[in-house]
Amino acid sequence: MKNLYNITKGQLIVLWVFALCIMVWTMDKDDMGSEWAGLVGIVTLFAIIFYTVGWRNKKKEIKN
Repeated sequence: MKNLYNITKGQLIVLWVFALCIMVWTMDKDDMGSEWAGLVGIVTLFAIIFYTVGWRNKKKEIKN
């Protein structure tokens, strides 16, 4: 588990781009009635935010 946050800033940006693509896909007008699509969008949003906070805290820990 120690290598979970061992990625570069560029790789984190790529993760955010993919997460945003997933969220746009789940909000597509054809999928608006699907509960699963909404769940995937919400889980993706919270997962990427949670990961980013952990990544940032790990980077601060390494600098100190």
